[in-house]
Amino acid sequence: MHVLSGGAAAAVVQGVQAEFEKASGSRIEGTFSAVGMMRDKLLGGAPCDVIILTKPLIEQLIASGHVVPGSARSLGLVKTGVAVRRGAAHPSVKTRAQLHAAMSAAQGIYFPDPDKATAGIHFMNVLKALGLNESLQSRFRVFPNGATAMAAMAQSQESGLIGCTQVTEINYTEGVDLI
Repeated sequence: MHVLSGGAAAAVVQGVQAEFEKASGSRIEGTFSAVGMMRDKLLGGAPCDVIILTKPLIEQLIASGHVVPGSARSLGLVKTGVAVRRGAAHPSVKTRAQLHAAMSAAQGIYFPDPDKATAGIHFMNVLKALGLNESLQSRFRVFPNGATAMAAMAQSQESGLIGCTQVTEINYTEGVDLI
């Protein structure tokens, strides 16, 4: 079974993979990345039996004939979160002012592609709303998806790092803490 999925669902698929493969005798070949990239893979002809994306993208794919009408199911809601490297101080980000201060103090800001990844698009909109999208641009560390961004932040030797992506991607990445 070929699965194309946004990174937010990677831990869910991987969590049931062994049991599914044992019970069904079928192997799961999963590809996980930014939802826009997964849509593009499907449209480019990649093999796909199950696609896990945002509701708006699934609706577009149904309308274009790439997803079977009536087959869509909601898997749940995934929130966007803020992370730091494990062991680093946890700045407070509960209010707009605190989030502004935490982002402004960061030496590096890790996040997924603001053009193709849902969390990256959302986070860039947050940075714009905070008036930080231009002034902090030199500190941006942009990656194809949230999992890659969090893994890179965990491995970085820089200090003063902060990241933003889907909470599920933060939770399953070793070396980072959800704040």
